[in-house]
Amino acid sequence: MQERLLSPRTLDFTSTRVYRVRRMRGERLGGKRRVSAKVKIGSRATLGNAPPSFKLTSCHHSSRRGTKRYFQIDPKFPNRLRSSGFATTWEFLRSLLEDYSRRGISEPSDRAVAVSGLMACVRKALPCPVHHGIVDWYLHRSLLWHRGKADTRSRIDYKSSWSWMAYEGPIGFLPDGFGTLDRLGHVSFDKTSLTTTVWELADPSFSRVVDAEFDSGRDHICDSKGRSRGWIALDDDTTESPFPRNVAVLARMRGGRAEESKYYMLFLQPMKPQDSEEGLWQMAYERLGMGMLEGDCELRSVGQGSIV
Repeated sequence: MQERLLSPRTLDFTSTRVYRVRRMRGERLGGKRRVSAKVKIGSRATLGNAPPSFKLTSCHHSSRRGTKRYFQIDPKFPNRLRSSGFATTWEFLRSLLEDYSRRGISEPSDRAVAVSGLMACVRKALPCPVHHGIVDWYLHRSLLWHRGKADTRSRIDYKSSWSWMAYEGPIGFLPDGFGTLDRLGHVSFDKTSLTTTVWELADPSFSRVVDAEFDSGRDHICDSKGRSRGWIALDDDTTESPFPRNVAVLARMRGGRAEESKYYMLFLQPMKPQDSEEGLWQMAYERLGMGMLEGDCELRSVGQGSIV
């Protein structure tokens, strides 16, 4: 993917044809040239049963401004992100990261390395901090990722549990009409950790209930009366996983009344305490998944925590 987006020229091989794609500068947004028979391209050019000489015919085409294709054929990728607008930029980044997560990588631990060039370019274009595939301008949105349905592959040996790079396989981000999610609370992050307020579920009866008819990537969160109060999508979905009691609330989807709002959060489990930069001891947590709770669910503040 990096080579396709960052290279000025690429060759696409299909079962019957070769396409040379060239990024055009100026007014033209892109070009695609089809290779068929009869004009020579080097003495060793062959394609299956085709003769060793070919003819190039042009078929230039453009893409509507703001579409995924519009950014992909940017001759100076990713400069168009500088003027695309807040919502349009996130839609492209979301599709870019979801697409990348579906690519097969022979060595799972290379998941971060293989996208580093793209992320470095994005960081310069916006500009804002980008760590482990998480973009600061869209921090709450890019942290609210979930794994593909029924993906049981284990975690990669990767230090940041809050990054989607910690697992093999495809990921998706929380879908929403841009502007419907309000960012909640203060979240700061660097290369090693997230720092935010950590909360505890006030109702000890909350439990995870698997429903075969429910979305296979999510489980119900039910209270003592069996009422569904939200849902959770665990990163490592095994029957032995305990129901997490700690959360970091990142966003709210507005409702008509406060109790009708929906709160989106990361579900956490405590780790051993660690020494912060200020010399104070604060609790460390790791991410177990993400999910949603209804607005009338009670939470108790635990204090500042570091998610690693």
